[in-house]
Amino acid sequence: MWGHSLGGHLTLRAMVISKDIRAGVIWGGVVGTYQEIFNEWWSKRVGPTFTPSQRERQANRPTRQSFIEKFGEPADSNEFWKSISPNFYLESISGPVQLHHGTSDETVPYVLSEKLYNRLKAIDKETIIFPPPRLNLLSSAQ
Repeated sequence: MWGHSLGGHLTLRAMVISKDIRAGVIWGGVVGTYQEIFNEWWSKRVGPTFTPSQRERQANRPTRQSFIEKFGEPADSNEFWKSISPNFYLESISGPVQLHHGTSDETVPYVLSEKLYNRLKAIDKETIIFPPPRLNLLSSAQ
């Protein structure tokens, strides 16, 4: 299974849920714990962030803030956020993971892939990381 950016997070999630996925390739993936995603990615984003349209705001969809109000801050010690993060279920991963992430990525920090790589290695899961310098999120998808 291949995933890029948030699709990398979905690839990782699918691999801990289903044994049918035999390998994962993740490019510039948002693959941290929720605490890391909020601290390393969301709060430090460079460039514009998504602003919902008036119609979307009126649709009464849950927002990031409503999740924080209901479940607390996305800390690795918070049981809710741990329960929905694939990073806490890596023992169940269904196959090898290949990570591609530019060390100069200004959109999704390289450190997220590096931390996932180290977690997988620590539990003897098959993984490899390709950290090409000067690669950013958009060029990593090409």
